[in-house]
This record gives sequence, C-alpha cells and structure tokens, in this order.
Amino acid sequence: MRCHSVGNIIPARPNGELNKTGMSKLREIYDKEIHGIDSWVENAYVEKGILMEDEGILLYSRLNNKFCVKNTERFSNEYIQGEPDIIVDSVIDIKCSFNSDTFPKTDDIGDLKAKKQYLYQLTGYMALTGLKTSKLAYCLIDTPPRIIEKHLRKDDWQLNIYTDGGELRPEAYNYAVNTISKHTYSEEGADEAYEYFGLDIRRMSAWKARKDEDRLRVYDIEWSDETYQNIIDYVDLSRKFLISLDN
Repeated sequence: MRCHSVGNIIPARPNGELNKTGMSKLREIYDKEIHGIDSWVENAYVEKGILMEDEGILLYSRLNNKFCVKNTERFSNEYIQGEPDIIVDSVIDIKCSFNSDTFPKTDDIGDLKAKKQYLYQLTGYMALTGLKTSKLAYCLIDTPPRIIEKHLRKDDWQLNIYTDGGELRPEAYNYAVNTISKHTYSEEGADEAYEYFGLDIRRMSAWKARKDEDRLRVYDIEWSDETYQNIIDYVDLSRKFLISLDN
C-alpha cells in the first residue's frame, strides 16, 4: 500500500477493525486495480502541489542552509511503498499550500486537519528508509496565475464574475484582487499576476510581500513503533478485505 494512502485506512482510534471510511477507500483501490476505475480527479490543489514542489524544496533549502534535491527513488517492503520528497538526515515531505487560507496558522501539529494521514505517511517513509526522524514542511509558494484563473472561473458560475466574452467584470475586481492576494506572497508573484490579469494587488489592496521565514512551517514527526505496528496491522486487514471482494 502507498504511504500517502495508508492513513485513510486506519481509524483515529485503531481497534483492530476497519471502519466504513477505511472500507470505502479500499473499494476505491479495488476498482482502480481490478476495473481500471480511478476515483482520483485532478484539481487545482493537486496541480499546484505537483507544479510547485521544486519551489517548495528550494524554499526549505534556503531557510535551512542546506542543499536539498528531490528524491526520485521509490522504496518498498512487504507492507508499504513510497517515494519521499527529500532524504537527508531526516525524511522531509514538502506540502505546497493552495493559498494562505490552507497554510497552517500555528506551529502545533495538533492543529493540522490532516495530522493523522501525515503521521502515518511519514512513519511509512521512515520505515522504508531506516531513518528515525522526519519533517513535514508546509510552504507558501506563489500560485501560477493560470491556476488562480481556474479557481476564479470555477467561482464564475455562482458569482458571475466574467463577461460572456471571458473578461473579468469591473465590479468583480475586488473579489479577484482578494483571491489573487491569497495566492501571492512575493514581489515576483505580484509582477506575474499583474502581467497576467492586469490587476496590481499592491495598488488595489493592502497586500504586502511575505518574508521567506513567514512562508514555511515545519513539524517534526519522530519514529514510533506503535504507529508502524498500526500500519502493519491495517495493511494485513486491508489485504483480507480486498480478497473478500473477489469472493
């Protein structure tokens, strides 16, 4: 099982049984592997994460004074498989937040909505690499203007912010500026947004560029035998459940 998926199978309080959510996720895996039906749909969130991952690695490297490169090796054992983003003295997973609203507000990992999923994902990476420490790094990276535009056009059906000719309505400028501001954190990003949209967020709002150190939050996750045992136990349960779907 892939490390990024295993946390979806394990309940918040492991009790040796699969819950409805876990069984639903396993049915999705079954449909994909057996019937070629993939429930994963690419969206702007996923697209940004993939496109801007290298920029996130650069930001992390710059603020930690170490040269990090994207790992391209996939690891596996009898239970799990995965491809960590960075492998140095720790396993490091880079998460590019979609916008400032989805960027963590505190340094307390307990406040993260997806804490459980990332705990199991990084524990899996540690098991595969033999490392005992890991870091979950959230980065605020400028969103490419074309992805911001996708987001605005998604809102258009409800808010009517574009004309029939595909141009932003003047009365929607404030909404567009607010949206662009939530996706833009550097002067370079503001320049790109101005060139693309013709809207200067520096002049039309109170937007200010953020310092690099305000665009990164890092959470430490250490090895836990108990957490990895949960992974082993629930991978075994998952296998039995998947076999039962064939019967």
